[in-house]
Order: sequence, then C-alpha cells, then structure tokens
Amino acid sequence: MSDKLYADAAQYPMNSVYADYMRAKESAPPEGGGPGGSGRPSSSGTQDPAAGLVGKRIALCFEAGTGASLLADALEGYDAGAAFFFTPEEMERQGGTLRRLVARGQSVGVLADASDPDRTVAEQLEAGNAALFRATCGKTRLAYIRGGGSQAVQAAREAGFRCLQPDLDRSGHALRNASGALELVQRLAGRRGDASVWLGDAAGPTGLRSFLSAVREAGGLCTAYTEAGFR
Repeated sequence: MSDKLYADAAQYPMNSVYADYMRAKESAPPEGGGPGGSGRPSSSGTQDPAAGLVGKRIALCFEAGTGASLLADALEGYDAGAAFFFTPEEMERQGGTLRRLVARGQSVGVLADASDPDRTVAEQLEAGNAALFRATCGKTRLAYIRGGGSQAVQAAREAGFRCLQPDLDRSGHALRNASGALELVQRLAGRRGDASVWLGDAAGPTGLRSFLSAVREAGGLCTAYTEAGFR
C-alpha cells in the first residue's frame, strides 16, 4: 500500500480516537478536584458522527464493474454484506467474480438500462439471468433499472423482479477515501431506521474499508440487500 493510501485508510480511525480522547478529557473533573480546582470548566461535548448508526442495518449497493473483486475483498475483511448489480455484458465477462460473490453470500442483481435503444428492460433482465446461470447455475430476481421511470420498474416487476429503489442515492458522491466515508457516515447517522444506499460505481476499496470500520465501531451492520429486502 502506498503512503497516500495508508494515510487515507488511517484518517478515520485517527479522528475517532481523537474524538474519544476529547470527550474523555471534557468529562473529567477539573485539575485539583472539586469546586476549588484550578482547571477550566468543560465545554459542550463533541458529538460522535457515527452515534446514530447503533443497531442500524445498512445495505450498500454497487454497480459492479472491473473493481468488483477489490470491493469484495474489503467486504470480506469486515465480514460485511452488500449487493452487486451487473449489466448482462459484465456478467458475461466476470464469471469468476460472480461465482466468488455467490459463494460468499453476497447478493447479485441485474442492472438494466431503460434508455437502451436495442433491448427492452425485460430483454436485458433475461440476458443477465442467462449469463448468471451459465456462471453460477443460479438466477436472481433482484434488479436495478437505470434511468427508468415507473413504467420500466413496472415492466421489471411483471417479469418477476424486485427492483431496488434506494433510500439514499450516493452515486454522485465518491466513496474512495476516509473523507468520503465520514461524509456517508454522517448522512446515514442522521437518518431514522435501516437504509439502502446506491453507490453506483463511485466506491473504491480504501473508502469502503474506512466506512466499514466506522460502522462496525459504531455498532451498525452492513448487510446484503436481497429479493426479500434486508438480510
């Protein structure tokens, strides 16, 4: 790992340790003890940005490109789950990755593009499942329809698929370093209940590891999104 990647990966844990230190310092009694102590009165406590994640289930969902294997490495390191959505073409190219994800209990779905001029959504879903079956001898009923309105989603449902409609779309915000991880932690901590998050192709292994570390330390759980909802 390069020095830059190491520094990015270490940034969130360092910030967390520093925040813990400041909270402990501010809650400690003044120097000298009692009212007559010489220490200054404590200021208001520092809010832990991950406090709202306690007991919360988070379903991360990715557009699976060439970096899918690296993201799988990060997830396995934290015993975490996620959902990977492949276009039919990527399913044809990444048979080994598909087999690995299925064997590790990750969710696999088909990503269909509603603006495709050559194939309907239903045709793309059928092609994706055919490629998945050739790679794993299994099929999926989980789908993400890109650029599709209610008609495209309805067409997928009529074909027997459950369409991901995420609680939070973060595809326009990179999760590639500790700063991106902290921003996502803060967004999720401020929400009520469990949350599904669409990251598209905006995630990298360094940012994902930082995020998974923060969620685990906060008492949250990153789980796979399935055809039946949260696992």
